[in-house]
Amino acid sequence: MNLLDGDSDAQPLNQLHASYMQLGPELLRVVPNPFFGVITAPTSPLSVRNVEYRQLLRPYPQQTAVNVTRQPLANSIYHAFTLRLERRFSQGLSFLFSFTGGKSIDDGSALAWWEGPTARTFLDAYNRRLERGVSSWDVSRRAVLSYVYELPFGKHKRFLSAAPKGVNLMVTGWQVNGIATMQGGTPLIIGAPQNNTFIYTQSQRAQNNGRSALLTGGTRDERLARWFDTSVFSQPASFSFGTTGRTLPDARSPGVHANDISLFKNNFFGPDGRLNLQYRLEMFSAFNRPLFSGPATLVGSPAFGTINGAGGSRQIQMALKLLW
Repeated sequence: MNLLDGDSDAQPLNQLHASYMQLGPELLRVVPNPFFGVITAPTSPLSVRNVEYRQLLRPYPQQTAVNVTRQPLANSIYHAFTLRLERRFSQGLSFLFSFTGGKSIDDGSALAWWEGPTARTFLDAYNRRLERGVSSWDVSRRAVLSYVYELPFGKHKRFLSAAPKGVNLMVTGWQVNGIATMQGGTPLIIGAPQNNTFIYTQSQRAQNNGRSALLTGGTRDERLARWFDTSVFSQPASFSFGTTGRTLPDARSPGVHANDISLFKNNFFGPDGRLNLQYRLEMFSAFNRPLFSGPATLVGSPAFGTINGAGGSRQIQMALKLLW
């Protein structure tokens, strides 16, 4: 337990109960401070003569913060369907295809450190049910295909097996390998620009007008400029939590479409043909398809709903490798 402000993922024990929000502006009324003269630390907000009424309603009114960090408590459920297709190496070809369709729901992934400081808190310390939603890392669809294919040209192959020596040297030993990955994006987490619950919560969610923010269609440039319907969200009224869920189950960040491809040429030589001088051409993101970052998700920010970053540019490398 920490009596002072600590890690950004600390959960408050000194929050007011949600029922106090019905008092409205009365919470902000300035009243005499019973701790004046008792708490004398010059930097403490409780060393002054007057305080806001809400401070005196807290479970520990003599403290400005009482937190518990990294509490090992969460609930989750995961359902999935998996499909696997495999061809073992035969006639120069092997491949493995796997597909997973699933859904993960929990009430704890808001505390994941990679979600950023604004997400690493519970909305209401007294009501864990408000955290239940699609997991922040949920990927509903993922397919991966890996393959190896020895091209059927040259000596002892289906085609050009009787080609002259010079031609045979050029066409024999080629091999194509690759990994293709396709998956959907993760749920978006919409943030409110300011916290005006006034009951000492560590976060507040945006107001939702009851419609889905999912957008479909349009050109790529149009989608990047408006990835989801920003008009659905607004800053919630004072003394309220906001009606947007912890994560959006349908509006998600861009998915992944990646292809890594390599081209090998095996050149066997030596008295018994056991030595192999292998030429390797390897291309990561072979089709140079961008992997877009997630959109800005803070209500009211100039970039709200837009995508302004991408990675995944093609990388090519070549090498010679001697195998024996």
